[in-house]
Amino acid sequence: MNRGSEVRQALMTSAIRVVAAQGIQNATTKAVATEAGFSEVYIYRFFESKDDLFSRTFDALDKELMILMLNSFKKAMSDETKASAKAKFKAIFHDFWVFTLGDKNKCYFFIQYYYSYFYSNHSEEARKAIYQPLLDLITPVFSTDADPWVELNHMY
Repeated sequence: MNRGSEVRQALMTSAIRVVAAQGIQNATTKAVATEAGFSEVYIYRFFESKDDLFSRTFDALDKELMILMLNSFKKAMSDETKASAKAKFKAIFHDFWVFTLGDKNKCYFFIQYYYSYFYSNHSEEARKAIYQPLLDLITPVFSTDADPWVELNHMY
């Protein structure tokens, strides 16, 4: 990883911690930079704005979650054991909850962002693109009149 990527990642990790501790409305770029051990100038060197920092951080967490869920679904769908569908879905949900609740700061950031104006302004449309590989995998199991995107959002 190059220095720029390391700084960008440090700022995103700091954003997660600051939002978790202070709430998304109270989180400032100064607090994020200070927590990361950088000058506030670094945020604007790597991100266009506070909104950009938060949306990229959310997108990165969402991609991490999507990859985990994609792998979990693939594992359950390829499982040739006699495990019931209920047991397979329990395993999928277990993976989701371990990810979601495994890091309190990530969980708080995710929830705070998802229910903020940042999400509707910056990430709502991008989220569907992030989850497209998972949608492609699960769409065939739904009836033709179902909306897999809605179903996926209801599951999680």
